[in-house]
Amino acid sequence: RAGRSRTASLAGQVSKIPPNSLGGGDGWKRLWFVLEGGQLHYYKHVKPHKPSAARPGEMSERVINLLICSVHPRAREKGKRFCFEVVSPYNSYALQAESEADRTEW
Repeated sequence: RAGRSRTASLAGQVSKIPPNSLGGGDGWKRLWFVLEGGQLHYYKHVKPHKPSAARPGEMSERVINLLICSVHPRAREKGKRFCFEVVSPYNSYALQAESEADRTEW
């Protein structure tokens, strides 16, 4: 579940599908996301019970600069709800929150 911490505006688990998996199969993976200072960081190997371990630069897989992105609700994926998309000039990221409230917060 998403939540606020002292070091991040928002942190929690969100599912992400790799761009090459769109439209086929169930390639969704739960990753740890941190929203901080206009950037969205996501991590592969952060223990959910230790969100303080998720700091920019530590085990970061990717940093998305949200200042150049738009965010849109996403049509329902196969069997998935609460999806949204982060679109940058370079990539598109399909994400799934755990609830409608979490999707709105992200």
